[in-house]
Amino acid sequence: MEIRVTIGADGDATVETISALEDLWHDFQFFKERAIEFDDPARTPTEHLIAKRYRRAALPALLVYLEGVLNNWLAGLLQESDWLKIERKCLELKIGAIQEHLAVGADSKPEVAEAKRLRNTLVHLKPGADGELYDKITQELVDATESSVSAWLTNVERLLGVQRHPNTEAESRELRDALGKTAPGTDGYTGTKPQ
Repeated sequence: MEIRVTIGADGDATVETISALEDLWHDFQFFKERAIEFDDPARTPTEHLIAKRYRRAALPALLVYLEGVLNNWLAGLLQESDWLKIERKCLELKIGAIQEHLAVGADSKPEVAEAKRLRNTLVHLKPGADGELYDKITQELVDATESSVSAWLTNVERLLGVQRHPNTEAESRELRDALGKTAPGTDGYTGTKPQ
């Protein structure tokens, strides 16, 4: 996370709080919500195709977000040499490394195998995969993956006392208060500018 303060020529300050990780979560939510909106039964066939497009963006965004959270946590939990060994490893190994820091019996893991397989199919697209991606990236898969990931992240936060991503509005509140600035309405994205 980074906080930037820009002083304009008129002496007015702008405060921006930047978190790519929080933005990824909001990206996922945006894509998921648009998919639901465009998949309404009253929508046209074209709009149902747009819903599929949003789901196709939502699923990788969720997995990229999860990996970013894991990377942040592992960088803080592991010795630097151990972190460097796992930094570029697969999602399952990173989840396993977090599991090693949890209490005995806290062995539930997020269900991401199918989502990851489809993400990999999308990222390493080969001829003949079109129909599978069209059929299998469903709202049910997006919802189930989100539910499993969110439950696991909440449990890890509780057990390890870590935070999945910064709250940019809260993180810059003290500075904004000192400058007499207010946060914008709740658009949910990085950056807080005065109104």
